[in-house]
Amino acid sequence: MSSGSKKNASLPQDNASENENLPKEVREWDTGDVVQWLHSKGIEEQIKKGFKDQKIDGLCLMEGLTDAELHSCNVITVGEKRGIKRQIAALVGNVRSVKVPKMAVKPKALNVEEKQDLLMRRRKVHRKIVDAFPGNQIPIFRGNASAMRRFEDAIGACKHLLNDAIGYDEEELRRHAKAILDERRRMVKHGYDYEDQGTSSTDNDVEVQENVSSKPISVKDSSEDKDDSEDDSSEDQSEDENKSLPTSLPGGVDNVPLSTAETILLSYFKKAYTKEIKKDVHLVPLCHKLKIKNAKAKDKNDLIIVLAKELLTQQIVILKKDANFFFLHKDSICVTKTFD
Repeated sequence: MSSGSKKNASLPQDNASENENLPKEVREWDTGDVVQWLHSKGIEEQIKKGFKDQKIDGLCLMEGLTDAELHSCNVITVGEKRGIKRQIAALVGNVRSVKVPKMAVKPKALNVEEKQDLLMRRRKVHRKIVDAFPGNQIPIFRGNASAMRRFEDAIGACKHLLNDAIGYDEEELRRHAKAILDERRRMVKHGYDYEDQGTSSTDNDVEVQENVSSKPISVKDSSEDKDDSEDDSSEDQSEDENKSLPTSLPGGVDNVPLSTAETILLSYFKKAYTKEIKKDVHLVPLCHKLKIKNAKAKDKNDLIIVLAKELLTQQIVILKKDANFFFLHKDSICVTKTFD
């Protein structure tokens, strides 16, 4: 018998009875519960000690551990690391390693009714996520057990809104919820105050966004302001008025939300996915055309936001009257000109 088989034979069998006292939800485990689970799996003492020293709890297991983090827990060899990862994956039901990447599957084309249904579901999810995390204090979740519980509770409250037929499955729900919180965190960083809107603790984001959607950024047709009795001398005055471009954005925000900015740039460059828009190929040259300085020093997301705002204020891109600024769709965007 080989030495490897002898080692495997010496490992204790998985003792399910030792796990009976563990909380049913892995996210509720503390470090002691994790060590108890490791013991039931026959994991070596130095590894259990490493998990204890590093204070690995159930949320850490659910989020996944990197090779560097496992190394700090005394999991040294490649085989040990992969073995521990398989055990954790089996525990939390994580099968991401065998899933087909989402982008590899061509998304289903939705009809008008399905698009409206998806938009309705996303709005309701938006409300529930904001209810769970109101105001300006959006927590960082890694290592924050309390915040993670609130997030999981919010996800649970949204599960009745899932609809796999239109692509809004649980994975997309989680991605959407995280994007909402990331966007709110970004807006707070740029100076937007969600607590100073004269609303309840939920911020009533959906209602606010629907209200500001009636204030599109669009080119005003000077002919609508002309009186039939005016003579040709009034044309100069109308031309001067048209030179005055809008300087504010809907809702009183100073910056375009990232999701809205991405939609504007996708329409401008006629791309299907944001990853197709390259900083050096698309964004920096457009910054030069629009005379935006220090383009190369900014990261891609910041450039997208800056460019979207500039395209709107220069009326190179205009929004239709029925456009919702915070839930913008490419069909609501008109590009008036492009640069060669």
